[in-house]
Amino acid sequence: MIRAFFAVGTASIETELVQLTKQLKSEISARRTHQNGRSPLRWVEHQNFHLTLAFLGNIKHTDLPLLVNAAKTAVQHVGVMTLQFDCIQWFPPNKHAKVLAALTKPNTQLNALQAQLCAQLAASGFEMSKHHFTPHITLARRNKNRALGELRDFCQPCAADLCLPVDEFSLYSSTQGAGSVIYTPLFSQRLIA
Repeated sequence: MIRAFFAVGTASIETELVQLTKQLKSEISARRTHQNGRSPLRWVEHQNFHLTLAFLGNIKHTDLPLLVNAAKTAVQHVGVMTLQFDCIQWFPPNKHAKVLAALTKPNTQLNALQAQLCAQLAASGFEMSKHHFTPHITLARRNKNRALGELRDFCQPCAADLCLPVDEFSLYSSTQGAGSVIYTPLFSQRLIA
C-alpha cells in the first residue's frame, strides 16, 4: 500500500517560502513565550512544501494506471497558471485550527483543475473528501495539546510578488522516515501550455 496525494510542487518558490518561514518563526517567537520550552508549532521542512489537490489515503500499486489516466483526463481543458498568495493564517480559520498556512487568492483555473481531478478520481472508484477546497501551503502544524494563546488571531498578508507558476502537478507518496515524513513524486502530469 502507498499513502498518496496529488499536489502542486513548490520548488520554483522554495527560496521565498524558506525566507517567509524564517520571518514567521522570528515574529512568532517574539510574540509568544514557549510553554515549558516547547513551541506550539512544528514547522514543515522546506522539501515538503506543496499545495494539495486531492488526498487519496492508502492506495495499491495496481491503482497507479487508473491514477495516471485520471490525471491525464483532468487536464484536457486546463492550461498553465500562476497562483498569487493572499495571506498567512490559521487553517481552518476557526477554533479547530490545525495548521499555519499560506492561502492563495481565488483562482478559477486551479479550482477547475481540482474539481476535474476529483471528478475523474471519483469516477475511477476513489473516495474523495467532501470538504470545501481551500488552496494553501502548510508552513507549520499545531502541536497537540498546545494552546495558541495570543497566536490564535495571527494573520498577515503575503508579499504581493509571492506567486507560484503552475505548469504541472504530481502524485506523491508519503512515507514515515527517521523523525520526519518523506514525500516522493511518483509521476507528474503537465498542464496544457
